[in-house]
Amino acid sequence: MPRTVLTPPAGGSPMPDFPNWAWHEYGNRVGFWRMLEVLDRDKIRAILAVNGTAVHTYSPIARAAKARNWGLTGHGFTQRNMQKMENYAMMPIRHHPAREYFQRAMAQFDQLYHDAATGSARVMALVVHRYIMGAPHRLKYFRMIFERIRERSDVLFWAGEQMLEWYLKERPLQL
Repeated sequence: MPRTVLTPPAGGSPMPDFPNWAWHEYGNRVGFWRMLEVLDRDKIRAILAVNGTAVHTYSPIARAAKARNWGLTGHGFTQRNMQKMENYAMMPIRHHPAREYFQRAMAQFDQLYHDAATGSARVMALVVHRYIMGAPHRLKYFRMIFERIRERSDVLFWAGEQMLEWYLKERPLQL
């Protein structure tokens, strides 16, 4: 567990911060590949938020994203100290059970699907961290999200440029 969840021994921060480094590293070595298997099965193109140093340090991940024609978005140049981060890791920091992510995603999907009945398309994004959702006890909930959404034949899994192409076709720019 990250040290923002589990207090460091003797109240001090270890230097280097092995517990946090190992937790994050696990996501790159194991969690990413578990999640990739789910996305590949459903042929879903993702957007990889990646920092500048990770492109080289974890080049197999960058190559896997490139091979699948994923989008890339910048996420800084280096990894920040995770001890100072308390805002996107809802499950470990807030102690939510693994199924919480699934329940929130499905509640969001159900509402957006309902809203789209008026004839206006909706966009749903799932934001995940590979060291959190790629853990064995959480991955099944990540997989279940796509299984449930796939039950709807009128839902598309599109990347950003596909949405833009559709939009421009439907509403050409007036110059």
